[in-house]
Amino acid sequence: MMAFASYFTAPYILDGQTAKSEITDNEDTENDDTEDEGDTEDEDTDEEDEDEDTEDEDEDEDEDEDEEGSDEEDEGTDEDTEDEGEDEGTVEDEDTDEGQNTQTETKKKSHVEASVKSSVRVSSVVDEAFVASLRDYNQWSVYNKKNIELSYDFIPLDVDGSKIGKREFIQKLVDGSHVAYRKPKPEYYQLYKLPKDVAPKVKKGIIRNASSALYSLDQEGRDFPAFSVKDLKGNTLSNPKGKLLVVKCWFLQCTSCIKEFPELNKIYDKYEGENIEFVSFVFDDEEKVKKFLTKKEFRYPVLPKQRKFIDKEIKARKYPLHIIVGKDGKILKFFNDVKLLEHFIEEYK
Repeated sequence: MMAFASYFTAPYILDGQTAKSEITDNEDTENDDTEDEGDTEDEDTDEEDEDEDTEDEDEDEDEDEDEEGSDEEDEGTDEDTEDEGEDEGTVEDEDTDEGQNTQTETKKKSHVEASVKSSVRVSSVVDEAFVASLRDYNQWSVYNKKNIELSYDFIPLDVDGSKIGKREFIQKLVDGSHVAYRKPKPEYYQLYKLPKDVAPKVKKGIIRNASSALYSLDQEGRDFPAFSVKDLKGNTLSNPKGKLLVVKCWFLQCTSCIKEFPELNKIYDKYEGENIEFVSFVFDDEEKVKKFLTKKEFRYPVLPKQRKFIDKEIKARKYPLHIIVGKDGKILKFFNDVKLLEHFIEEYK
């Protein structure tokens, strides 16, 4: 697992601050023929995350902004069971039956030792400050932003510290019964059962984030849809063969999409010339996009008027959307936080 901790900018424990949430801006999209083009409203002003919902009409494009917002390996359970009655010397048995019994006992002992070692679990101790944060949305959201990223290939642990599948882990978050807690080794995420006095807004945030992560997980492994489209410079772009493909989906009224341009430009310049292709799909028509990009530089090749392809083929829900497509044409990662992009490029290039 490459540089797992590089994304996180703070220690895994809470720092006691009660600053407002800094959850990354993302945008959700849904179809609704009743909305008018250009209408935007904040549905939840308590959170700092802006999620822009785009509403479909027959020909109009509507955007609605929504807010979304140690490895302690159990040292005490690494019981290397040793037979306390182990012989201190070599005993020669004249009775062959006794020799066979000794071999049988040795096999049993080895089996017991293997069973104990295979059942070793990571410590299930949880930091008290983390538990306290579950009663205060601002504290929890700061912790979650600094420590939890469900798009990563983390090692998922159940409440008791035993390993479980990633889907099972995220599903328990979606169910609203648990919260994710990061162990001292950052690749370990553990489930913690939500207390009865958890803040309602915290529970809502857990479910929202986990639902998005579960949808993204479902996209991994499927073929990226075929395309052949002219970019703004007149070049026809299509699915590359034998190359990593880095995709961005966006639209002009998505403020979060535009805000990340400078960071994306740096990433593009860093990997240009390698066995990697970059492409962006945008809702809006060619002339509008060209005019806009005279004021805002964006280095990716841009394929205009692609709303239908984004909605129906890529099946995007939140914006900005980033996708890593493997050399075999299958989706490797489907995510929204630009801070993860370089990490995944390094992992899969």
